[in-house]
Amino acid sequence: MTENENKLGGPRTEEGKQRSSQNAIKHRLFALSFLLPGETRDEYDRHLYRYNKEYQPKGATEEDLVRHLAQTEWRRRRIPALEADSIMKSLESGDAERKFLNTYSIYDQRFNRIVESTLKTLTDIQAKRKRQNALHFRVAIIVYKFTKEKNIPWNPADDGFVFSRSHLDRRLNLVDTVREANKTGGHFATDDEMDTFISQDDM
Repeated sequence: MTENENKLGGPRTEEGKQRSSQNAIKHRLFALSFLLPGETRDEYDRHLYRYNKEYQPKGATEEDLVRHLAQTEWRRRRIPALEADSIMKSLESGDAERKFLNTYSIYDQRFNRIVESTLKTLTDIQAKRKRQNALHFRVAIIVYKFTKEKNIPWNPADDGFVFSRSHLDRRLNLVDTVREANKTGGHFATDDEMDTFISQDDM
């Protein structure tokens, strides 16, 4: 704001008005420390819960990424209501140009890019974690099957595995059943895909 605008109590030039309008749009779109009128904490909590349920984050990094996704989408969803409100105010004030509409479109595209980038990062991290877990599961199954056949006492936790013997036993039965059934119907999944599917509850 220029010194002259400050003395008059606000922007008076077209450039000043446009800058002030964009600042107000940005403030309302990016506000999250407090909820906008018409928004409730319960609604946001349910929104975040749905994202956590869909993406099932594990660890602080994945939790932060899922939270970032939910917050970005929450802000993006403000655009139609804020846009409609701005249109009503522009009609009341006689502002026929409505330059702010382009600003909303810019922010909508920005939010979409953030969502795409965050989702890609989350997907890459989770894919790496699931591949590692599937490998750990395969090794655990091999060792468990061997110790079971040889009647050798073995506690998976002693070797750093998170799977219990009873859990491995149930999963081993499922693996054997699926692979036996697969012999008659043709191969529909690789060993890696099978390990990932069988161990998905532990991922």
